[in-house]
Amino acid sequence: MSFREFKGKEGINYRVRLGHTVYVSTYQLKQIFVERGNTLVMLSPTELTAKPWILRNLQQEIGYQRRKEMAIMLEQPCFKREIKYSRNQRIAYHNAKSDGVI
Repeated sequence: MSFREFKGKEGINYRVRLGHTVYVSTYQLKQIFVERGNTLVMLSPTELTAKPWILRNLQQEIGYQRRKEMAIMLEQPCFKREIKYSRNQRIAYHNAKSDGVI
């Protein structure tokens, strides 16, 4: 059993298990909750300063999951460009950009 495990995403909240405790937070980590039974208890700032490994591990795991989500999203066909810009189109774009038109 690993120390850190991603348990899933519910709406905008990420659930991460660290040790035997499940933490719930958004990607911004402004409010971190501890899951106790079926209730969420907000983690106090004093507990976060006493245990800095909680915030560090949550940042790493949530950041990793967000990068995975972004990679999956960018693989969709709507983000792919099938036709490359021609050399003349690129030159015209850069010329317009340097002339201040764009």
